Amino acid sequence: RIQAERLSADYDILSQHAHLDDLTGAGNRRALERYMSNLGHRGIETIALVMVDVDDFKEVNDRYGHAAGDAALVKVASLLAESVRPSDIVVRLGGDEFAIVLADADLKVGRRRAETVMARIDQQGAQEAPIGPKITVSMGVTAGNPDRIQELNARADAALYEAKAGGGHRIVCRQAV
Repeated sequence: RIQAERLSADYDILSQHAHLDDLTGAGNRRALERYMSNLGHRGIETIALVMVDVDDFKEVNDRYGHAAGDAALVKVASLLAESVRPSDIVVRLGGDEFAIVLADADLKVGRRRAETVMARIDQQGAQEAPIGPKITVSMGVTAGNPDRIQELNARADAALYEAKAGGGHRIVCRQAV
């Protein structure tokens, strides 16, 4: 019985690690897939999707080194996680790109959350800038039915691209059709 409990505990730990990004501790793509599949079981009909990209991240790595870049990603992930409800999820999609899914939220809620996140990152960056890189982010926000995640992803990604093309450090929203 003790061995069975240990195996169960080990399985739980391995399962948790399989859904976490190794560097940042944020969810990974597997966590996002699991989260999205659970939304239907919870009766969630609307989500806000916020795509987040660290501005000029290559420059951070080139100027301050990869250790500083990694630390910046960890800090951004932490600030994102602190800015969402337990019913939401933050995932690192790869590199310097993250996604936030806000359950039962419309575009207005998504924009307000993005503004809150940006303000927190700006505040943190102002405190740390003298000793390291000043980190800013760009965000693309959309909202709609979670069953249409591919369309939402494309819209949020296009909004993020528009924010980056506009000089970065901005939020662009696109309503799903």
